[in-house]
Amino acid sequence: MVELDAYLAEGPPRRPVPMNSLGPWLQQTGLPIWITEILGSAARPVRSLLMGKDADDNWAIAFHQDTTVAVRAHREVPGFGPWVNKAHFYHAQAPAEVMGRMISVRLHLDDSGLQSGPLKWIPYSHRHGKLNEVGIADLVTEGSAETFTAKRGELVLMNPLLLHGSDRALSPAPRRVLHIEWANFELPGGLEWAWY
Repeated sequence: MVELDAYLAEGPPRRPVPMNSLGPWLQQTGLPIWITEILGSAARPVRSLLMGKDADDNWAIAFHQDTTVAVRAHREVPGFGPWVNKAHFYHAQAPAEVMGRMISVRLHLDDSGLQSGPLKWIPYSHRHGKLNEVGIADLVTEGSAETFTAKRGELVLMNPLLLHGSDRALSPAPRRVLHIEWANFELPGGLEWAWY
């Protein structure tokens, strides 16, 4: 975990983690086995991010879906876009059928209590597919948000299309999360996953 701590300390509160650094660590955990039991033997991590809050970087994020994939190169493929080039890789909005087949794993590197701006989500919201702003607002208004508190080392597995967000922390204690996205398929049209 020392390398992951270094990535968080050296940069902004949300930044990609290179897979060549993360991969060896992952092999020492039970995560690959657990995910292949869900997605099958072809499952592999396709993107990883470190996200952190503390007294200096205390952010909130509105309810949203994760709808972006990172790829090696820009190719015009129906259903993908708009495009942006960031963190040395292209990112594109992806169709619901792509995002809905993935799993996101959130590993808590610190305790995440009610004072830490923990994860909130709208149960079963992923079943509505990819939503526009009006659809998100309607579900947030109609739905009953739940809050997930966690101890250091605990995991959350979620569909990327699940509506989720978080408030600003009320406590200055660090709240860091390692977010890893997994897929068991190749992208269409010659697109290739960007292996961080």
